[in-house]
Amino acid sequence: MSRNLEMTTPFMKEFSLQLIYQSETELGHLVIVTSVDRLFQEQMALFAQGRQLLTEVNLLRFGVGWPAITEKENRKVTWTMASKHIINLLDLDPANDKAHAVDFGIVIAGKYITEDKDVDADGIPEYEELGLLGEKIGGERIKWGGRFKDAKGNPKPDKPHFEETT
Repeated sequence: MSRNLEMTTPFMKEFSLQLIYQSETELGHLVIVTSVDRLFQEQMALFAQGRQLLTEVNLLRFGVGWPAITEKENRKVTWTMASKHIINLLDLDPANDKAHAVDFGIVIAGKYITEDKDVDADGIPEYEELGLLGEKIGGERIKWGGRFKDAKGNPKPDKPHFEETT
C-alpha cells in the first residue's frame, strides 16, 4: 500500500494533482494523498478488520508486513473486496498494474481532519467541499465515494475516496 501517485493511472494522477492544487487555491485546504494502490492481500487484511477476531486480523496484517493492532483499533475500515485501489503485478495484464482510485486527507491548521465537519465555518463540511470540487474537476470520469450506496441503495459514503469510472 502506498501514497505514490506513480502507482495510479495517468488520468487519476493528473486528476489528483489538480485536486490537490485547486483545493489549496480555491478552498484554502491542504489536501494530502492517503492511499493509492493495494495488493489483494493488503485489501484482505483491511477487510478483515472489524469482521474477524483480532488474532486473525493481526495474522493477515503480519502477512503483509503491517504492525499488529489493538482490539480498540479492530474496526471496519473498508466495505469491499472489489476496491479500485487493488493492483496485481503478478498477472500478465499491464492494465492491472495501476490503481484506479485515490484517497485523500484534509489538513487544516496543521491538523489532519478525519471527520466531515465544517472546520472552517463556511457552512459546508470539508470533505463535502472536496467531493464537489473533485466532481467538477473529474466530470463523468470520476466517481466520488461520498455518493456510494450499499446493495440496498442506502447511503454508504466514503468521502475521502475518488475513483476512475472507465
